[in-house]
Amino acid sequence: MEIMEPNSAVPKFKYLDHTSEAKFQAYGKTLEEAFANAVLAMYNMLTDIKKVKQVVRKEIEIKAPKLDTLLFDFLDQFVILLDTEGLIVSYVDSLTITKKFEMYTLKAIVKGDSYKAYDAHGSLKAITYNDMIIKEQKNGLWIVQVVVDI
Repeated sequence: MEIMEPNSAVPKFKYLDHTSEAKFQAYGKTLEEAFANAVLAMYNMLTDIKKVKQVVRKEIEIKAPKLDTLLFDFLDQFVILLDTEGLIVSYVDSLTITKKFEMYTLKAIVKGDSYKAYDAHGSLKAITYNDMIIKEQKNGLWIVQVVVDI
C-alpha cells in the first residue's frame, strides 16, 4: 500500500512484506521530508492518520552522532509518546536536521490527538536497526526504510 501526496508522483510511504514485524519505506525530496513521512507511516499502521485531528502539539529535539541513530532515536520518541501519552501524530509541522561538529541535531514540531479518540488497532513495541536504510538516490529522492516491532 502506497500513500501518495496529492498532485505528486512521489509516494509519502509504502509498506513492505516482512515475516513477523512491520516494514516500510518513507520518501522525501529532502532528508527531513523522508524522516517526517517515516513518522506518518509508523502511525498510519495503527489508524488512518488522515482522520486524526491536530489538537495536541509536541516539540521534539534529538541529537545523535550518526543518521541511523538519529532516525532510530527520533522514531523511538514516538513509541514513547504513544505509550505514555496515547499520542497519535497525524501531521509534522516542521522538521530540521543540522550537522555541527560530527553531531546531528533534529528539531521537529508535530501535531496529533489521543489514541483513544480513534479506531486504532495494534501497537508499536519498538524501532529496530534491522534492514534500516537511509539513502539519497541519484534523482535526489531520499528513502528511509524502517522495521518496527509491532
